[in-house]
Amino acid sequence: YAILRSMKLLLWAMIIMALLVFTFGIAITNGTMEYITGTSHWGDPDFENLMQWFGTLNSSILSLYQGMSGGKDWGEYYDVIMILSGSYQVLFLLFISFSTLAVVNIVTGIFVDSAFQCSRQDRESLVSEEILNREKYLKDLKDVFEEMDEDGTGQISEDDFASKLRTDDRVRAYFNAIKLDVGDAKKVFALLDYDDSGAIDIDEFLTGCQRLKGESRKLDFAMLQREVKFLAENIGRIQVAVAVPRGQGSGKAQ
Repeated sequence: YAILRSMKLLLWAMIIMALLVFTFGIAITNGTMEYITGTSHWGDPDFENLMQWFGTLNSSILSLYQGMSGGKDWGEYYDVIMILSGSYQVLFLLFISFSTLAVVNIVTGIFVDSAFQCSRQDRESLVSEEILNREKYLKDLKDVFEEMDEDGTGQISEDDFASKLRTDDRVRAYFNAIKLDVGDAKKVFALLDYDDSGAIDIDEFLTGCQRLKGESRKLDFAMLQREVKFLAENIGRIQVAVAVPRGQGSGKAQ
């Protein structure tokens, strides 16, 4: 999208440049023909370059384009135009200055800025698309939860969870569609049941499924995290249990 929009601006810039060259070409060609006709220098070898480069509209446009783009040194064209009146010399210098210093640089700036703006819009589009995908993913998860919560209590027990995964092809298809590895129902339920209540509510289900989404190694890593959390809690309880008797013993000694 960014490239297409930048190309559109580039096309407009080329049209502006073409109109600029065409306008100045008409003016210089007209001045050349007036000078040659008024002085009867048709066929004069001293005016051969003037006629060759600015004698027709096509040749004037080509010469101006070459002088602007660097295809040929614009100083050579200026030396030839010096034969004409000073107004055409000023006109030629004005064209070179305007096209080289103003138009080209401005067009380049617009083109770069447009590419930057389009790139930013592309990033915003990607963010919007990611948000839409996440909303769709959450909706699919809610559909899975409602499918497993047959009694409508808003909670799923471990037996219901394992039974649905074992017997209901639609539930397994749901999980496969949202890229969740549920090969080990007991392990998955333990990871989803964050508060160890023996049942999963909708919030636990959504949060847990998002955390486990992806390859099976994520499931293993989440299981490892749960085991570490379990060990940390038990170590904390043991430390508290050991510290309390020591405190009581110190009180009695006093």
